[in-house]
Amino acid sequence: LERGMIDMFLGKKLKIKAKKKIKDRQISLSWNKRNFSRGDVT
Repeated sequence: LERGMIDMFLGKKLKIKAKKKIKDRQISLSWNKRNFSRGDVT
């Protein structure tokens, strides 16, 4: 039982982390697009 609880807790944390990673990537992609359209590509 305890093992299952730990797995659930870790699974939730990993899901949240993955969601944040995806969001961060989307934000950086939109920033790149914005900079690209302005011609500020580094």
